[in-house]
Amino acid sequence: AMAPKKKAAEKKAAAKAKAAAAKAPADGEPALKKFKAAAPVWEWQDGDEWRAFGAEDAAMLEGKYKSAGVKAKFHTKDFSFNKGYGTVYEVNFEKMTQTNTETNKFRNMRRKDDFAAKKAVWEWWTDNAEWAQYTDVDAELLEKAFSSGITPFMTKKLSFNEGYDSLYIYDFDVMTQVNSDSGTSRKIQRTAAGGSKLFGHTKGEDDAYADVLLGAKDSDAEAGAAEGVKFDLGL
Repeated sequence: AMAPKKKAAEKKAAAKAKAAAAKAPADGEPALKKFKAAAPVWEWQDGDEWRAFGAEDAAMLEGKYKSAGVKAKFHTKDFSFNKGYGTVYEVNFEKMTQTNTETNKFRNMRRKDDFAAKKAVWEWWTDNAEWAQYTDVDAELLEKAFSSGITPFMTKKLSFNEGYDSLYIYDFDVMTQVNSDSGTSRKIQRTAAGGSKLFGHTKGEDDAYADVLLGAKDSDAEAGAAEGVKFDLGL
């Protein structure tokens, strides 16, 4: 008789072969290609014209943009055209400017992302009463949860939450983000390409929702309780 482990291994190999055959194109048909989105293009303004950054500089800017977010500002000597000079440049993504800190001369920049323009945009309502975009990695996480119909969606895996480990609760029915530790509630919005915007955070409406969600009580607030209900999701 065949040994159980050997039999299981043969079944697994047969299943893989069958799956590969199913994916293979029929005779005469071209092989299917995986879709690969075009990388965003970074450009700087030269008078009335826009010129593309070199590949090395574009990759550096894109990396910072994705990790630090659309409001980030940072200093760098890493531009390829700066090799041998050591000049410090300030890059401001909110204003989309690149400034030479020695001469104070600045240039406008822009990021062209044709693929992102076709995707939904996720934003949150800030303390400055304005909408701010989530970073790409956070927006992708929210879009996956939203598209799968998960609500409320609970996660700790957010770029701005690294080092804090707070549990965030998203309710896509009322479009609200709640920090379960502090009880802070913020309005969020998802805007499809060409879609209209929603109104911002309504004082009282969203905060009351956070209280209900977290089971907060006025007596707890008066007693100085700083934490809401904790959830153990194994995250």
